[in-house]
Amino acid sequence: MKLSIYKFLIVGILIALFNPTVIQAQVKDIEGKLYKTCKIGIHELMAENLSTSTFNNGDKILEAKTDEEWIAAYKSKTPAWCYYDNKSYNGEKYGKLYNVFAFKDSRKILPVGWKTISDLAWNDLREILGEPEFWLKLRSTSSWEKSTTAMDFTNTNETGFNLLATGYRSKDVTFKSIGLFTYLWKSSNYLEDVALGIGYNMKSWQMYTQEIPGKEYPMGMCIRGERDLNISQEAIEKTAKPEKKVVVNKSDYGIMNDKIQIDYKKWLKKGEFEKSDEYQNRLINKSSIVFDKICYSILKENFDKSPQFEYYIQDYNADTEKFGIEFHFKDLHFKDSLAIPIKDAPSFRKEIKNIYTYINEQNWRFVDNSLVPTEITFYNEKNSRSYLCDFSIKNFKDIIFTSTQLKTISATSSNNNFDFNSFYYNAAFINKDASAINSLAWDNLLHKNFQQALEILEKGIPLIEKDDDTYPYLLTNLAHAYLFNNQLKKARKVYYDNFNLKVNDHTWKVAILKDFDVFKTRGFKNDDMEEIKRKILSR
Repeated sequence: MKLSIYKFLIVGILIALFNPTVIQAQVKDIEGKLYKTCKIGIHELMAENLSTSTFNNGDKILEAKTDEEWIAAYKSKTPAWCYYDNKSYNGEKYGKLYNVFAFKDSRKILPVGWKTISDLAWNDLREILGEPEFWLKLRSTSSWEKSTTAMDFTNTNETGFNLLATGYRSKDVTFKSIGLFTYLWKSSNYLEDVALGIGYNMKSWQMYTQEIPGKEYPMGMCIRGERDLNISQEAIEKTAKPEKKVVVNKSDYGIMNDKIQIDYKKWLKKGEFEKSDEYQNRLINKSSIVFDKICYSILKENFDKSPQFEYYIQDYNADTEKFGIEFHFKDLHFKDSLAIPIKDAPSFRKEIKNIYTYINEQNWRFVDNSLVPTEITFYNEKNSRSYLCDFSIKNFKDIIFTSTQLKTISATSSNNNFDFNSFYYNAAFINKDASAINSLAWDNLLHKNFQQALEILEKGIPLIEKDDDTYPYLLTNLAHAYLFNNQLKKARKVYYDNFNLKVNDHTWKVAILKDFDVFKTRGFKNDDMEEIKRKILSR
């Protein structure tokens, strides 16, 4: 069940702690994610696994959410990534697993100015840290299971490199050896079509390199990088510049771009009474969170404006059970359809004056640089029914702003990236925003992303107080998520144990049945849903 909501931003930044034996800093990828680094000898290395889903030119990398999608990406030679076991919570700790096409793509996946850890670096680490236990000084103290061999050794991670036992995705596409083993992609110096896996086995004393013909096997591995000492800061900044300007000054994108640029440049300016070291620390530690705040604030100004659009209901198609509908929004015209069950169609037509619309802020995108809703909900006040219209827009783009595009990047603050989809998702949990979590879950249910909906609810519900007005909505969606993920025992328990709850001004029974009607109009077919519906009606 869906609620109309608005959110506020609270985002925190974790600062890398300095280890007395290791110099630690940070590097930022194209999406604005920060990674700790450590310096061992002359080599500055990433101390976390890569977790980006975007190439350095801004192109998105495909997420393969199933075995079938992973295999299809391999067969079509499409760059792709996944989480270990396809569980997003694994990504929070271990980063992402990438196929060979993502790793070797010419658009580059590591931050600008960084490269895959070289053979020279690995050999230097051996000499600096000493044989045979140098790898014990690289490995995390917490992610590796204890050895079952007779050898007694302890991981110290005294370098701060924090190598994790991430496991990997094998050539038969199964996930293997988390807690026991890891592979890292590394380019071959002599075979163009071969990537190398750097293997670290918890049961042996050695680090070894194994050739992985990545273009022959659909394997998935993590990626680490080292700073490329042969690339100057000037070259890095030049590479970071966009190839072409895409701003249209009088468009929504152009207007917002200009406002963000003005506000962010003001913040980047050194204050008259600000010490130089304080100024540098501010740029390093706060630029990302401030950039997010500015972008969201300006976006919200646009969301809060009453959308000036007109819609016209066309003839009803009884065979498809849909009304034709035409929208006029700013200078854009859309023709689409609105699914209304045939039993509701006459009253919908008759009572059109009682129907109002609302748009959830997560359902906005850019179309030809205009800010446009991709979904509109129609709500009938008389019978409390809601109907969702998805626009069939094929050329929309997600809401993303980067400081490089805005020409506001500084050498100290680096590149900042605001991706509204990621921001919206993360802010919901950081702020413990029940309405936002509920909206995310409901949206994923309607789009048949059932596993994602369940993950959102299982992560979000424990954060919410039971007396929160949105809590019953969360429970209805949890029951639905269990149902569509074939966890019937759990679904029935939630459905049948909460008849005493009120969902806004509806009884639990009425709320569940209304949701089932929505699912039916969206073409959901589920025998268990019909069985549960019959039992609920009988109570």
